[in-house]
Amino acid sequence: MPNVNTSQSLKNIPTQFVSTSATQTALLVPAQTVLPSYPSPIFPVGSGLFIYTDPDFQSNNPTSASPTFSNSSLDGQPFKLRLVLEVVTGAGTTIIPSIYQVPNTTVVNNASATLGSSTLTNDALIVTGATLTAGGAGKFQYILESQLMWDSVSGKLNGIFSSVTDTTYTVFAANTSQLTSVTARDLNFLPTIAFGTGNAGNGWSVREFSFERL
Repeated sequence: MPNVNTSQSLKNIPTQFVSTSATQTALLVPAQTVLPSYPSPIFPVGSGLFIYTDPDFQSNNPTSASPTFSNSSLDGQPFKLRLVLEVVTGAGTTIIPSIYQVPNTTVVNNASATLGSSTLTNDALIVTGATLTAGGAGKFQYILESQLMWDSVSGKLNGIFSSVTDTTYTVFAANTSQLTSVTARDLNFLPTIAFGTGNAGNGWSVREFSFERL
């Protein structure tokens, strides 16, 4: 759960239903009055709902001319992304959550609506969780964690991940992708999910999606 080291966190997002299959679908900003503080100018309805690093880290100068984190608590220091899900299924299916990195250009250009597309072409895959197989209709729990380190000079974002489902624990392994050319302002993160079989009863509720310094 979030603690004093957590700088960003989404909690208890209402269930979003996904009738399509096989493609990663982003967590989306719900309609007005559903979730406090959303929608907003940066997060319009139906766009990808991501978390971002604290702008105060940027040398107290969070502008377009702000320097990189040459002396920040994030440069070369580990941090964790934690995704906790409650998933419902209308029938038997596989369930695969993932976490993507969202470039700053997508954010400042208010292009986040494209995050909701199945292609997620504006974003970079960080990690794909282990497959959870649901034998039929039901409710399932899932935890996906990734521990990462970012370097301001090389722009590398590397790390390890593990998955916990109702019945299975996957030991830590290298992240699905080791990213490069990531700037300080690119440290934004988006959860997604894919169901192997389409069903109107398939849905997911994000109980927690958080960014925590280690």
